[in-house]
Amino acid sequence: DYVKERAIQVTDLGLHTIEVLEKYSPDIIDEKLTRHFEKEMNTIVKGKKKGDEIIKEAKVILTKILSHFKENEINIGKGLTEAFHETMTQSSVVGKCPACGSDLRIIFSKKNKSYFVACSSYPNCKTTFSLPKYALPKPSGKVCDSCGYPVVNMIRKGKKPYEYCINSNCKKKEEWYNSQRNQSM
Repeated sequence: DYVKERAIQVTDLGLHTIEVLEKYSPDIIDEKLTRHFEKEMNTIVKGKKKGDEIIKEAKVILTKILSHFKENEINIGKGLTEAFHETMTQSSVVGKCPACGSDLRIIFSKKNKSYFVACSSYPNCKTTFSLPKYALPKPSGKVCDSCGYPVVNMIRKGKKPYEYCINSNCKKKEEWYNSQRNQSM
């Protein structure tokens, strides 16, 4: 979950990771350091320097970086945990609740071992939508052109993904059910 789509796009998790590391351990992501050691490796390949020299230098630098990292380990962990939770929350939002306008999110029920869509304002709003079993739902960013409810991408192992309107009363449901029956034949 550090990048998404085919063309590499940094996710919020990737951005937050870099921000946290820049704040608490900037040397660990220093491009100049990486470039320096790449050049040093090339001098070894060309036979101009011995590997032992470079390894000694790397040990000194990395020991300093890791020591600084260890000092800030708790803050780094907190920052990365917050970034992870924020990213997971954002990556589960499928649209707006038709009842109250809050976010609708994909949620996994441990009890039923299945996914469903529910309003993030629970318990104030108890709006929920069932999702088909045996598929992994992902937000599509689309709305149904028939009813205006959010559409989710349903991913199944070994089968073509499909788009699914969460509204059980949508007129396109009958079309969808027919197409699914035809695919399985």
